[in-house]
Amino acid sequence: MMGVGIKNTSGKPRIAFIAEPGEFSFLDPIIKNLSVRYETKVFPGNTAEELYDIMQWSDVSWFEWCKPILAYVTQRPKICKIICRLHSYEMYTGTPSMVRWGGVDRLIFVANHIKEKTKRLVPFLEEKVETVVIPNGVDVDNFAFKDRKPGYNIAFVGDFRPAKNIPLLLQCFKEIVNLNPKYKLHIVGRCNDDYPPALEIKDYFDHIVKLWHLEKNITFYGFIKDINNWLEDKNFIISTSIRESQGMGIMEAMARGIKPIVHYFPGANEIYPEKYLFETPEEFRKLVSSKDYKSIEYKEFIDEHYSSEKQLKTLNKLVEDLIRE
Repeated sequence: MMGVGIKNTSGKPRIAFIAEPGEFSFLDPIIKNLSVRYETKVFPGNTAEELYDIMQWSDVSWFEWCKPILAYVTQRPKICKIICRLHSYEMYTGTPSMVRWGGVDRLIFVANHIKEKTKRLVPFLEEKVETVVIPNGVDVDNFAFKDRKPGYNIAFVGDFRPAKNIPLLLQCFKEIVNLNPKYKLHIVGRCNDDYPPALEIKDYFDHIVKLWHLEKNITFYGFIKDINNWLEDKNFIISTSIRESQGMGIMEAMARGIKPIVHYFPGANEIYPEKYLFETPEEFRKLVSSKDYKSIEYKEFIDEHYSSEKQLKTLNKLVEDLIRE
């Protein structure tokens, strides 16, 4: 299928990427990689007419995230091949049940536990669409490895959203400060003033920090661009999330040689070794205070399982096979 009704002068197959503004962070490396072999465009995200035009232009339209826009196009006559990549939170929106999956050619999950949960929500999913699990990848060349030792600087990377479980973060940190007041918590993330749950969480955060007298132990940096440099003096990366597909902030820190301490969210044991996981603040304290610290182990885990090189190679093969069909 070659750009229905639109002349292709480059001779290269065409791929359109559809996502809302601000949602391309996971896509940018993929677009850059595929642009070497294919002609690519990004949907401007404005009108249904523009969506229809870019899909007509394309041989393959890639929908990043499983959003209502995918449900919309799958209820209409098919004009190109379609890929959808489903991350995690979309499972709970009801949208996967609205999509006519017979109109989608490939459904990519970024983790197996996300796939299994979605299958329970959408009966006979794999009878309707071909599915594949391709984890997100870390470009390890962007995160300089450093051999480290146990220390007192704990990093947390995550916006103020319910899924990030800020109350548990504070409880865990209080547990380790009770053991030794030298510990410091460094937080990077956004607090969106237009998102009421974020303001509610921030109010709770400020209240508890003051109540527990942690003002000198916690620093909130807001949003920063250079995570690599910010991680330079950190010893641990903590995640207290109730839901993750993988946790890119965790993996980027591991690539730098930082020890991960990860709350046991559903599917966590399919992504990380059990020895990196904790269930309670007491278990968190034990992991942080342990002398077991091997920077090269954390980096090699990412190299072996979650490198962007491996991810991009697999995605290239998927797109190539789909275009040839």
